[in-house]
Amino acid sequence: SFRVFDRATMPELGENVVASLALGEGGDLWVGTTGALCQLRDGVARGFGPAEGLPGRGVRAVLPIGPDEVWLGTRGGGVAILRGGSMRVLSAASGLVHDGVWWLARDRERVMVGSIPSGTFATISERAKMAATKKPRPARNPRIKKIPIIRM
Repeated sequence: SFRVFDRATMPELGENVVASLALGEGGDLWVGTTGALCQLRDGVARGFGPAEGLPGRGVRAVLPIGPDEVWLGTRGGGVAILRGGSMRVLSAASGLVHDGVWWLARDRERVMVGSIPSGTFATISERAKMAATKKPRPARNPRIKKIPIIRM
């Protein structure tokens, strides 16, 4: 049998529209909805919304990085990094090409951030931190813009 979860039975979901799901290293299920992020651990739900520092209008992409870190692509709020219960935000103001993030992917050293509406993607160092950086050089392909790597 299976169990149905919705906002009525689990208010931590924020909304009933699920935009993304990801399974974390420790078995946590991360649920991105049009209203919030929900972490399910051992049958217990924890919600993250604007009161917890979640920017934008919902979570489109969820990318667990480690046992206590998850990157979130938000609708209009850039990339939120949840680490140890606190939220940090990377946005257009800090160097992202666009604040509307549709997908996140990673390799060994970096996270790729995709923004379909503006036809762009960029890479960010996994050790990204808010720091002053140089202006990006124009990309060869006008549909693909690069941003500087933000290093720790």
